[in-house]
Amino acid sequence: MKTRLLLLLLTLALLAAGCAQGQTTIAPPEIRFGEDVCAECKMIISDPRFAAAYTYEVSPGRYESVLFDDIGDMLIHADKHPEQTVAAWWVHDYDSKEWLDAGKAFYVFSDMLQTPMAQGTAAFADEAAAQQLAAELSGEVFGWNGLVERHKAGALITEAGAAMMPSGDHGHAAEEAAQSSTEAAPQGREFQGEADGYHVHVISKADALHAGYNPVWVHLTGPDGQPVDGAQVTMAPRMNMMDGGHHGSGVVQPTEAGPGMFEGALIFSMPGGPDLGSWEVAVAFTDTMHSVSNTALVPVEVGPSKLHGSFMGPDEMKIFLSVVQPTQPMVGRQPFEIYAMQKRGMFDWPTLDDLTLEITPWMPTMDHGSPGNENPVAQGDGRYLGAVNFSMAGPWTVTVVAKDGETVLGEVAFEFQVP
Repeated sequence: MKTRLLLLLLTLALLAAGCAQGQTTIAPPEIRFGEDVCAECKMIISDPRFAAAYTYEVSPGRYESVLFDDIGDMLIHADKHPEQTVAAWWVHDYDSKEWLDAGKAFYVFSDMLQTPMAQGTAAFADEAAAQQLAAELSGEVFGWNGLVERHKAGALITEAGAAMMPSGDHGHAAEEAAQSSTEAAPQGREFQGEADGYHVHVISKADALHAGYNPVWVHLTGPDGQPVDGAQVTMAPRMNMMDGGHHGSGVVQPTEAGPGMFEGALIFSMPGGPDLGSWEVAVAFTDTMHSVSNTALVPVEVGPSKLHGSFMGPDEMKIFLSVVQPTQPMVGRQPFEIYAMQKRGMFDWPTLDDLTLEITPWMPTMDHGSPGNENPVAQGDGRYLGAVNFSMAGPWTVTVVAKDGETVLGEVAFEFQVP
């Protein structure tokens, strides 16, 4: 009888231990890039160079980790959750993409460094590598204490990021920049539509919309002129061709970034014009608070671009490649990101995530290439991230060859003018 009781107690103890929350070791977490979501901004984590995490104690001897797509988001989230006792901070090395103890890393901050949440910070295991990137991007180098100090001062966000933030969640600099949701939008080209008294503004982050990849904001205000909080918004681009036909194109559906402000992207397959046709964006919205749903048609102007191209893929399906970054190239090594989509039907434009991309930069006026380039690798959702090195100012082409395994599908040559 005593033996049975002891066995029962032992079994219950083992079950309790197995059900205990968290893990028993403090170690960097595993991130499933393209799947896991940032705990702070709720965006999918896709770029290992900037991904971060911290590990906190959930109970004595038990630990859990929280994942982020941007180093700055990690610090913001920790401030919001003082009840979490942080046991370790983790960042990725910008070059190797390996985990680092955040307290031992060297950090580069630059307004020219494009990070997922515009917080302009990269981490390095090697101080010399950090100094090199800082020199290329006119940035600053500091350690963990400097990083924390910048964050507390509200200075861990780029000028572009501060201008785009619709609320003061990211520090004092963002609070000053965001006087209202409309002021928080970037000062790009703006297009308008209206339905049921609701006003829709499609705002390009650049000076104008063009063929290829266009980050945009959608700003939604109600009949009272106030931003619509908590709305559901989708976009559908449509080309009205001169022969009376119609077709769509690629889109990254917008996500809410603040009251009435939504962030997404439009990927136009071609420019518009008198001899081509006109583009419009159907913005469907639902004001959940007032149970109002409708669609506003927003006419937009789309110009030509040297950062977008296409070729005919298998089964007569056209493949489109567009440059996401750099849109403002500079001398030196910098991120090189491509968006890939395919036309399967007039209104069927899926992304392509299984390509192999190879890049070749070339300076035609000097008849040479450059070292230190990195072929873009799939990040999910049609995005491929690598690096390109423009070793000097002047005109450059970057030829991107797309393959299916070892089979070449086609290529696109992009043109850059490096100041």
